Amino acid sequence: MGRTTHGRIGTSSEIGERLINHAAAMQTDVEAIYDLYKYLPEMRTAVSHFETHFAKLSAA
Repeated sequence: MGRTTHGRIGTSSEIGERLINHAAAMQTDVEAIYDLYKYLPEMRTAVSHFETHFAKLSAA
């Protein structure tokens, strides 16, 4: 449900996969070596948007 909801609210596929810890499976060998950025700010933003979406659903 979480990954589907992230897609619905506009979270990019890359960030959505990172949130469910599937990013390593998506990376090529070259990306795994050279892209050491952890994408934490982007993941925090996605989780914040998810929380806002969930709060709206809970209030209804």
